[in-house]
Order: sequence, then C-alpha cells, then structure tokens
Amino acid sequence: GRGGAGEVRDVWEAFRRRFRWVCGVAGNHDAFGSPAEARAFEAGEGVHYLDGGARRIDGLTVAGLGGVIGSRGKPFRRPEATYLQGVRELLGRQPDVLVLHECPHVGERGYRGSASLRRCLDESPPSLVVCGHCHWPHPGWADLPGGSQVVNTDGRVILGPGWTTQTLA
Repeated sequence: GRGGAGEVRDVWEAFRRRFRWVCGVAGNHDAFGSPAEARAFEAGEGVHYLDGGARRIDGLTVAGLGGVIGSRGKPFRRPEATYLQGVRELLGRQPDVLVLHECPHVGERGYRGSASLRRCLDESPPSLVVCGHCHWPHPGWADLPGGSQVVNTDGRVILGPGWTTQTLA
C-alpha cells in the first residue's frame, strides 16, 4: 500500500509467476534483501529490475531509474544533479517507456512532484513516463507541453496488454 516500506521481492515474484515478465524500479522505501539476495533476484528469469539502464522486452524498449532525489545517506536516493543526469541519459536512448519512482510536478493539473524533474522532461524528447512516489488524487495522467505523457501509478498497478489499472486498497 501507499506509504509502505520494506521487502518487495515477494510482490515482484507474485507478478512474475502470473505473467511472462515483470519490470520496474526501486522505490525509496523498498528493500531487496541482502546484497547477494538482491543480485540473485535481479538475475532471475523474467525479472527486469531497472536502475539506470534499458532493456528490450518483447519488442518494447523500457528504461528505468529507481529511487528519488535526496541525500546520499539514505537508500535509493541520489543528489539532484546525479538523478537528472541519469534521466537525461535514459531519455537519450529514446525508450518506448521510461519508468521512474520520482514523479514530476504538474502544477497545471494540481499534481505535486519534483519541479526539477519536470523541467528535465520539458527539455527532453517526448516520452511515455510511468512514475509513482507522490500521490495524485485520481489516475494521474498528464500530457506535458513538450509532448511527453506522464502516468503516475502511485497506489495502482498497471497490467498489459491493454494497460488496465487497478487501485490498491
């Protein structure tokens, strides 16, 4: 649920058992076991953990960067300049989908998020961005002036094909 913290491998594995593959990034409160357990999890068949890279999966190029902008002293946080550079590098690969945990500020819709990430997206080639972290009041979809589309999945799960959504209780 929203605001939770802790071990997430069981959730990823539940999706992996039901679907051919699962793809995502780490949230700022997520845990993946010990370093050895995390490496084994990331290497698992059908598991596509993204953190600064891109994968071609069933003809779809998905890039991702986990965590949020913040101090280095906490897990899954990067200084602002480092985080934004990672986003720019991933967008330079022109992925079909960019998965982030951090979400952009979309003030024109009343959606909170990172203003610096929003500027980065506005200055980059258009992309479909799937994010979370900040709760937006209803299924958060925003068309940005530069052509990017942002889907905030916070508290929701997106399942393909057909991109249906389910709100989590």
